[in-house]
Amino acid sequence: MTEMNPNTAGPGFVNYLQNTGAPQSRVRVEPVNSSMLTPDIIRGAQYTINLNIPDNIMDIEKWLLNKAKRLKLSDWQEIAISLHVPQSRMIAFPYKTDNHNVYSDSDILFAAAILSRTSGCSYLPATRGVFTRKRLNRSLKLITINIDAFYELD
Repeated sequence: MTEMNPNTAGPGFVNYLQNTGAPQSRVRVEPVNSSMLTPDIIRGAQYTINLNIPDNIMDIEKWLLNKAKRLKLSDWQEIAISLHVPQSRMIAFPYKTDNHNVYSDSDILFAAAILSRTSGCSYLPATRGVFTRKRLNRSLKLITINIDAFYELD
């Protein structure tokens, strides 16, 4: 064992190397080439959602509800029912796209209803929407998983 250096010695500090693994020449690196969500039998419904709120909009929720009034919808519950917003939980993944071309009011409301209820990793339809620019100006891919197929249950 080597001597302890008084300048670096302290609780939990060891001045010699422990087992650091194999030499670099023996390390095996393989790229990931598939995903557990690749087979269609495991992956259920899939949505790609993106939205771009104009910079001049200050009250985002009010702006969205004004669009809903044009469609004769009064609140987010009516919007969800009328536009068939998914009612099951989903896993959210960041999705890179430059396509923020959402034109119709119904498309904007559909995307906003989903994005406002999506955290960094999941879509929770039972939660109340959060209508912030950061939350709504995202591009996400939402996926449901067929649990029975994933765990090979009957």
